Amino acid sequence: MQTTANMSVCLFIMMAWMVAFMPLHAEDEMRESQEQTISRCIRDLKSQDVAVRRRAALLLGKYSTPEAEVALLECLHDDDAQIRLGALVSLTEDHHALPMESNGEVLRLLADTDVHVRRLASSLLPMALSGISAQRIVIRGNVRFNRGGLVTDEQRSALMRSLEDEDASVRKNVLTACRMCGVEVPHEKLRVFLRDESVEIRLLALQLYTRLSVKDSEALEEVAILADDSSVQVRLELCRCISQFGGNFEPILRKFLNDEASEIRVAAIGQLVRLHVPDGFELLTNALWNKELSIEMRKSLVDLLRLFPVMEAMDVYRRLLEDDSITLAGAAMLGLSRYGNGIEDISIFIPYLEHPNQTVAERALQGIRIRMAKITAKDVSSLVTSKNKAARDLAVRQGLVKLKKEDAEPILLEACMDDDQRIRLAALQQLARLRPDGWKDILIASLEDDDAQIQEAAATELCRIPLPDIKKALKDYLPKCRNAMLAARIRRLVR
Repeated sequence: MQTTANMSVCLFIMMAWMVAFMPLHAEDEMRESQEQTISRCIRDLKSQDVAVRRRAALLLGKYSTPEAEVALLECLHDDDAQIRLGALVSLTEDHHALPMESNGEVLRLLADTDVHVRRLASSLLPMALSGISAQRIVIRGNVRFNRGGLVTDEQRSALMRSLEDEDASVRKNVLTACRMCGVEVPHEKLRVFLRDESVEIRLLALQLYTRLSVKDSEALEEVAILADDSSVQVRLELCRCISQFGGNFEPILRKFLNDEASEIRVAAIGQLVRLHVPDGFELLTNALWNKELSIEMRKSLVDLLRLFPVMEAMDVYRRLLEDDSITLAGAAMLGLSRYGNGIEDISIFIPYLEHPNQTVAERALQGIRIRMAKITAKDVSSLVTSKNKAARDLAVRQGLVKLKKEDAEPILLEACMDDDQRIRLAALQQLARLRPDGWKDILIASLEDDDAQIQEAAATELCRIPLPDIKKALKDYLPKCRNAMLAARIRRLVR
């Protein structure tokens, strides 16, 4: 990743070259073919005149032929720093990746005498190291990690030497490349960066500590100095990653409980709860009721309730569901619906199907869907009479089939009188299957329903039972039937 400073330097050099040299031989270039221009530039690169070589290198950067690329690679060895820098810019211009042949050159240029060359070379390290290791790239968030990509001892030595570069930008670029490409930096090298004046470098150093193959108590002791860092960002990163280290890090997390930054206090609570400390539930609930914390911060803690026994967490869930905050109530129902610690009682969710917050109601229904295998006749009965249409539909389509016939019949009769056409339709289909007392009368009465689909569904089911009274009802319905196939079927039945 090129820094703004690096890019500014490159743009300045390119503009300077264009102003200084473009007017020369303009007419000749217009008459030359691409091949001729490249050949002439390659010859000019051997000139003793630095201005001629600079202009040749600039022109070669406009072509993507193998010949031009080879010539630009040779320019990286030129005695003139501007030519080396310009060639490096040209090799990366309009490319998503460096030419394979230039990867090794980038590492070599880390030791260049010109700081601008070193800055640009170090900013290209992520691309160069990916090309060298030729390993699979894994995307995680906005960072590219070269998982398992190995560099040689010589390449690693070049990187480690550059960590001692006198220029801060170079050091930062090398640290960034090591983090992105999975190059382990010994903590003896990292230790000094924990006290760097740059927040970004301190963060990079901490992140590289977490990539150490051995994160023992010694490493913990070294990063612990960041617990008093002036940057909230650094302290927060330490709080989030400290559990990856060996040794006793709980005292540091306890210290963060009193941090002036609320996001750090919340992160520390989350870490301690995950460690199953004895006072974890108390820490969590106190934070959930703390209205000095933002709603979003409190919401981030709700999911941690799943780490506690059901009976211990249930009262907290109920209280959150009654909270004035729609966000907290929604998060509580989402957590409750997904709870993995033994919540099987569907009746817990039924009262919230009519919650004024639609998100809460939808998540309550989700909780019921997940547990349909455990539904009881009482649950189905409650769902059928709910004001929540989706809940009634779920009860008819998926709930009734899980009940015994004697339990399903009275609930089904209730559903047949539902105000919603879709639910009545589903109920009629179940009615013909279960055949409770009075089922024929309900189907016959449905032939007079205001909805044509209901009429047709009732007639379709009745056609399966060619009894005399049913034939008479179907014959009376026939003039109203608008479904040609169904009408033909009825005529064959009643003739």
